Amino acid sequence: IHEFKNKQLHIVDFHEYQTKALEIFKKITLKNPLDKSYELSDERIAQYKQSKLEKITDLSVLLAPYYNREEIKTITKKLNITETYAIGIASQNVLYATVNLMVQKPLTYAEKEYIQALTYQASISIQSKVDMNALYEAKIKAEEANKAKNTFLTNISHEIRTPMNTI
Repeated sequence: IHEFKNKQLHIVDFHEYQTKALEIFKKITLKNPLDKSYELSDERIAQYKQSKLEKITDLSVLLAPYYNREEIKTITKKLNITETYAIGIASQNVLYATVNLMVQKPLTYAEKEYIQALTYQASISIQSKVDMNALYEAKIKAEEANKAKNTFLTNISHEIRTPMNTI
């Protein structure tokens, strides 16, 4: 698990209608969106770090630098996308992942709360894993320091005992 540092977003999955969406994207743009990385602005990263479900009025907010408006309109129409949402999976102001939803019908209040809860739980799980990794690394360092201390004491003890034996 790594912090989202390089501002590069990679689309991992299109979920339910993945095949259809991919084919439409490829047909319209002549590009595979899964093969592309998308650079996020500092403003977009700040929005994602808030971990709040945000309704995006236009898909071009996310895709404009990479696809022209006509391509985005055509994609939206062909996939019957009525709303787009974005939310970040972040903890302690560190962004780990993003979730962007393109939906074919408006989300209900309960669905929005459910999405918020799922991403919150993901944030907690990720932070827990990050903390466990940090503890493990600290344990390894402490064991190495203890081994070095024991080696040092063994050597010093020997250095002190050898001259004392002659006395």
